Amino acid sequence: MPGAAACANATQRAALQLLPVSVNGTGKPLARAGRHGLGSAVVVYQHPLAFLLGLEGVALLRAHAGDGFDREFVNTRIAEIRALLDQAPTLGGGLELGELSAADGYRLWSAAYDQAENPLIDVEQPVVREILGQLPPGTALDAACGTGRHAEYLTELGHQVMGVDSSPEMLVQACQRVPHASFAAGDLHQLPAADETMDLVVCALALTHVHALRPVMAEFTRVLRPGGHLVAALSSPSSNQPPSVGAACSSSALIYAIRV
Repeated sequence: MPGAAACANATQRAALQLLPVSVNGTGKPLARAGRHGLGSAVVVYQHPLAFLLGLEGVALLRAHAGDGFDREFVNTRIAEIRALLDQAPTLGGGLELGELSAADGYRLWSAAYDQAENPLIDVEQPVVREILGQLPPGTALDAACGTGRHAEYLTELGHQVMGVDSSPEMLVQACQRVPHASFAAGDLHQLPAADETMDLVVCALALTHVHALRPVMAEFTRVLRPGGHLVAALSSPSSNQPPSVGAACSSSALIYAIRV
């Protein structure tokens, strides 16, 4: 663990210099924040009747809003709702999934993570790569590296890369994908890197799982050398943008480029 003086000195030198970035797209946070490490993604109770009634309700709301649907359309929807309620016993029961931890979610997602379409990554990745392409090669830490998509790109840019993730299954994928990088299990609150050893820290779409950003940001600052860079991308509504830090944002993503 770093000494208190080292952390204090690192924090004092963190004058923020941000690169302007433009981001467009839509997305939602994947998980509810936990007290430490990865949070828990709430999975709702799902019932087939509720789903069908919901669709009927959306149609009725559109009619109510004046989207060009007439009396016959509305009466047909109401008749379908009555029929669905009568048929409810034949539709089967619901499924109570309870809560799925983010760790379990990423374990299940790891094998298909790189194949599955993710609109948020489509928005985030090109912008992050544009920023990374402007930075000189050095030692780079991919924090919450997942399957190594940014670690792979950093290696191609000539960086000496270390990836850290709390999901063993994700790390297996990363090791296979980027054999020339090093990977280690770790938590964003306690990165397995010495003080002031990194020229660059990248953390993409993982901070949504963090309850309090201050200790994680302090940990990023601890491992960065003076003059190093932090590139952080997170899914968040624009209303959650910290008032003291400027960045381009949309309803889906905030992307920060910070020099410490």
